[in-house]
Amino acid sequence: MNTSQQSPQFVLGDIDLGPYQSFIETHPDSTVFHHRSWIELLCDQHGFTVRIPAIKENGRVIAAIPFLETRTFFGAKKLLSLPFTDSLTVLADHNSIPKLKQLMHSAEYDKYSTIAMRTHSPTDHGSSSELVWNRHTVDTSRSFENVYATFDRRLKTNLRRAQKSHLRFSLETSADAMRSFYHLQVKTRRKIGVPVQPHRFFSRLQERIISQDLGFVGLVKQGDETIAAGVFLVYNGTMIYKYSAADPKRLEHRPNDFLAFNAIRSAVELGCHQFDFGISKRNQEGLRRYKGKFGSVESNVYRDVIVGSQQSLPEDSKAMAIASLLIRNSPAFVCKAIGESLYKYSQ
Repeated sequence: MNTSQQSPQFVLGDIDLGPYQSFIETHPDSTVFHHRSWIELLCDQHGFTVRIPAIKENGRVIAAIPFLETRTFFGAKKLLSLPFTDSLTVLADHNSIPKLKQLMHSAEYDKYSTIAMRTHSPTDHGSSSELVWNRHTVDTSRSFENVYATFDRRLKTNLRRAQKSHLRFSLETSADAMRSFYHLQVKTRRKIGVPVQPHRFFSRLQERIISQDLGFVGLVKQGDETIAAGVFLVYNGTMIYKYSAADPKRLEHRPNDFLAFNAIRSAVELGCHQFDFGISKRNQEGLRRYKGKFGSVESNVYRDVIVGSQQSLPEDSKAMAIASLLIRNSPAFVCKAIGESLYKYSQ
């Protein structure tokens, strides 16, 4: 029989990072959050284990979803795709998704109390998917003049104020630039009462992502002093605004507006088709308005539960509310210490 007339042979099961990476490198919808370097960074930082249910057709991966095995503070095992990741597109067609979900409901996955995704492309729009966040993106496939024309009038006023304050923007990839960002990140997170990520995480981020041409640190300086900074991740035509920080005492100069403005312009110049502001909780109306000033388009991001049931997020717990109050009213080392000890359980 002619092999070209044979029916396709499908295999369902877990795959390793090697074939998974080959799959995402040819997929038009993959972002840096799908990249093995991001996954390995999270595993090395927090001690997570990776599992990737996938479908192969005639030996070639055609669908896959990366998950990391995490634990609650009390030890229950769960799979998340992916913790500390804004939103992940499901790289699978509609015919493949039911097969992948069937695998995750098999005995091989029985040890997990929860299997969930944070995604703007949920596997099911039924009761298992809860709308929790919003995502904001800017089309940067146009000229920057066309992008700038969509900016809010008040934003343009703020940008003129920033220019009069003699702010300067630069793209950096050095460890020194990441340390400058971290210094501001501690100040920012202490002000809003959120634990700061461990310092070692940002060192690994610089080594595994930034220095491997998968992003950069954007710095805003006034004179010789860095007053705002952001971490931007770039892959496959999408630039993601992952982390942002600024000196709370210098906000009158609009450094955050100046930072985002220059990052979006850089996305256009680098040939990216999309600038992704990341996600916001639906009740963070001020943050959503801020991102909207840049002409961004808002879309929905869901917590899609494949196994288990919808539960309150750790960040909304009473323990986090108490920690937030403590952080805002304590020296910076408290913000750092809580982040070092508890941050891995915050997803």
